[in-house]
Amino acid sequence: GSDGKRGKTRRSKQMRKPNVLLQKGWLAPVLALSLVGLIALPAARVKKSSPDESDWSGAGEIPVMHEGRVKPLDTVARNTLQLLSNRTSVEMPETEQGPNGKISATQWLLAAMADSDWVGDAPVFRIDAREVLDLFDLTRRSGHRYTLNELQGGREALQKQIAKARELLPEERTFFQKKCAEINRKLMVYDVIRFAYDTPVPPRIDGADEEARQEAIEQLRLTIQRSRLLDNEHPPAVIPPQQVAPVDQVSAGPANEWQSLYSAVTRAMVARMFEGREGQPAYQPNPAIFPFLELLAVVDGQPSQFNGKLNEYKLAIRSFPEVKETAGKADFEAWYNGFNPTSISRWLYLLAIVLSFISFLAWRSGLNQFVSWLLLGTLILHTFAIGARIWLTGRPPVVNLYSSAIFIGWGCVVAGLALEVLFRMGLETLLLPCLVHLPSWWHTDLIPVTRCMCSKLYSIHNSGFLPTWLLSPLDMERRC
Repeated sequence: GSDGKRGKTRRSKQMRKPNVLLQKGWLAPVLALSLVGLIALPAARVKKSSPDESDWSGAGEIPVMHEGRVKPLDTVARNTLQLLSNRTSVEMPETEQGPNGKISATQWLLAAMADSDWVGDAPVFRIDAREVLDLFDLTRRSGHRYTLNELQGGREALQKQIAKARELLPEERTFFQKKCAEINRKLMVYDVIRFAYDTPVPPRIDGADEEARQEAIEQLRLTIQRSRLLDNEHPPAVIPPQQVAPVDQVSAGPANEWQSLYSAVTRAMVARMFEGREGQPAYQPNPAIFPFLELLAVVDGQPSQFNGKLNEYKLAIRSFPEVKETAGKADFEAWYNGFNPTSISRWLYLLAIVLSFISFLAWRSGLNQFVSWLLLGTLILHTFAIGARIWLTGRPPVVNLYSSAIFIGWGCVVAGLALEVLFRMGLETLLLPCLVHLPSWWHTDLIPVTRCMCSKLYSIHNSGFLPTWLLSPLDMERRC
């Protein structure tokens, strides 16, 4: 009995013993903010490539006009890969040709522009629906990502399904037809990039042979027509304009427009052929064309060759007015992509969730104080991410599903910290990171899982084992 009383007394004294974090009021904020800094600062450091490596981060700074604004090549590459495979890098299989392991989005996009042999073996097309895999005669694999070479054999069958789907209204199309349309859009995005950076062959016009002359003119006409079709698809435009377009003029001609390589070479070719004719301006090829062609030629070459051609291209476009005007933003955005403060914030919020759960078991007051300061430090990083994105795009923070989730999560953290200051209950520090963490992962991780579940449900439904009345209230087909 006396031993039990002494044990209870000892435990009660331990429970009443002040927490170290509470004893020293400065310790919790210092530790929490230091943790945020130790995680964020190394990620923000500019990573320099060694001389014996290709400078892909430097290549990612190349300015590109895409979707209405000038972006670094790294952003275009990441966005393209995100659309095709729901990732921002490529895991290459072990092959004899081409790179192995994880490669950057910039390296993949430049290789796609150069039409490198190994690009066809890069698993960048994500397919979740089993019905679509059956169409291409493929088996499901881990990661759900497939190569262009694996899809080429089934493209004819895919186009037949697309033709059937076009005869129906969008709301009448089946789940399978919608999934066929989805992979077809991905293939079209890839094809536009590949064809837009092909190099047209200049026709040879022999004045003495009328038949050969007519064939050359027809070849030139088809080249111009193909260039216009590609321009209508608005591919990423790497070749910058030599002049600044007037403010009151939407289109001021080739000299004032960003162009893809195919369009730039086609226009230079036409200008060269008609040089000297009445009303035609003097032939002046864009100084960026040949350096960029030389850069694409050494994408798979030695690092020293690639780095040298990269520096030559950057030097060639440095004096262009639009490049000088947008170079600062493009360089900052390339750095921002490598820093990725949104992803860092997401993991810090997850840490706050774990610590909040632990606080219910032990060190409640001290951990609550630490988590509050951790959330404050993460909120500063989160705010920087939103502010930087607003400055880069010139748009409000809510423009799509993903940016809406990021902004809503930011608002939740602000509200949670305010409630914690008022009530000091600790629940806010647990619930609010959960609210911000789940929406930020919805766009990148949960949507593919949901699509996979939808695919399985509809496979069961089509086989007759799942009644329609069970799927209709959930509206699963529209959600997928």
